[in-house]
Amino acid sequence: MNLAQKFLQSYGLFIIFLFCFGILTPDLDAKFSLMDLDLEQQLNASAGSNIFKQLLWSSLFVFYVASFFLAGSYKKVSRNFYLKSLLLLMIVFISLISAFWSNYPSYVLKRSLFQLIFISSIILAFYYSFINKTLERSIMLTVYSYLFITLVSILLGVGFTADSALAGFAKNKNLMGINLAVLIITFHSLKKSYNFNFRNFKNILVLLIILLLLTKSKTSIFLVLFYFTMSNIHFKYVKASLLIILASCVSMFLLLPLLSYLLNDYYHIGKLVDANFMTGRGFIWNILYYDLEYFDKLLSGYGYGSYFGVPQIPYFFDVDNSFIQYINSAHNGFIELYLQFGALITIAIIAIFAMCMKGLNSSHLLAGLSVIVLHNITEASFYKDSTSIWVLYLLIFSISIFSKKLSINSGKLGT
Repeated sequence: MNLAQKFLQSYGLFIIFLFCFGILTPDLDAKFSLMDLDLEQQLNASAGSNIFKQLLWSSLFVFYVASFFLAGSYKKVSRNFYLKSLLLLMIVFISLISAFWSNYPSYVLKRSLFQLIFISSIILAFYYSFINKTLERSIMLTVYSYLFITLVSILLGVGFTADSALAGFAKNKNLMGINLAVLIITFHSLKKSYNFNFRNFKNILVLLIILLLLTKSKTSIFLVLFYFTMSNIHFKYVKASLLIILASCVSMFLLLPLLSYLLNDYYHIGKLVDANFMTGRGFIWNILYYDLEYFDKLLSGYGYGSYFGVPQIPYFFDVDNSFIQYINSAHNGFIELYLQFGALITIAIIAIFAMCMKGLNSSHLLAGLSVIVLHNITEASFYKDSTSIWVLYLLIFSISIFSKKLSINSGKLGT
């Protein structure tokens, strides 16, 4: 094995972290508002693909899959690894099938293929970091890199927004906030899961939390506070809380509109809350639910990645001289899945995601899952491109299948 191969196997996860947390492509310009960010995402989607992103992930995918099979690593992982991985990849298969009813099948195929590459690359990168014992070093290097680029952005005078909120090298303070929240949870979860002896762990954790507070991102601050609170509660109570939160979200955002629609008395949360609820989300949700009913899409959806981020602006958002034509997200992960797959398939997908986490027996990992569920009430960040919340889910998934007791067969751990 040459030096480049050894480096990628050992530190490929570090490279992935650099990309997913925005460190590889830092934004050192003046910061955007949330609406400007929606507009920028729409323009990027219309303009085409990101070549750097494609090359990076395609190269990592080819390298890891080749290493996994050609070097015989596939013989060294447990049955649990294959069962859970195949279950997770069922979601990609469902996404591909949605091309049959999408008006943009090429977008469905492209985005589903990216998810296959993204999921496989993260899981295999985690595996190689695990067996090469570089997982601890990879997360530490990520934290140091994040702190360094944040300091650079501040020194350059572009780290803060006009209202003195820390945006660092992200597009805006909310993006900086959720990335910091995920980094804090990842840092803490890896230490707890593998008993890593991070140097200056408490000091670094405090520094990351201070930066989070400086973002003034209320949602992200709440999520981290919630995470640490739940992490110190008995496992059975955390599990019960997670199930209640998830069941409530499924009932409110998915079952309520579906059942009321079937009973010819269509009702949804968009009618329940004020239009200005959660910075205008009530207004957006109401339009989206009305769209699903008007075009009779409650049972099928539009296909994976076929509503937002396509060449045509959604019908009810295509209003001249209005800000709503720049909306490029449902700002709710459950509704976003609903738009793409319809009610029944969305519920099945959520059930599969939950089944993939079967066997978790630690409060901090379940607390991390709770954060993912809660965040998806306000943002569409789950099973969507390379968002940090989606990365967090895949990291918790990887932790669940790569433990010394369960997921590596006895014998040599080398590649």
